[in-house]
Amino acid sequence: MAIIVGAMLIGFITLMAGFNHVFELLFSISFQQLLGFIFAPIAFIMGVLYQRPLMLEELWP
Repeated sequence: MAIIVGAMLIGFITLMAGFNHVFELLFSISFQQLLGFIFAPIAFIMGVLYQRPLMLEELWP
């Protein structure tokens, strides 16, 4: 069971890295940055300072 979960985790991370790369090539903005802009208002409503939501995307490796 743990091996299956590990394999799915590796696959998910690989898929997200692929999305990031494709978005960066096509739109000059990464998928992470796009999600950061989309979810910044939600983070602000939750109490994160206004300058911080866009920096939170950098926490993802």
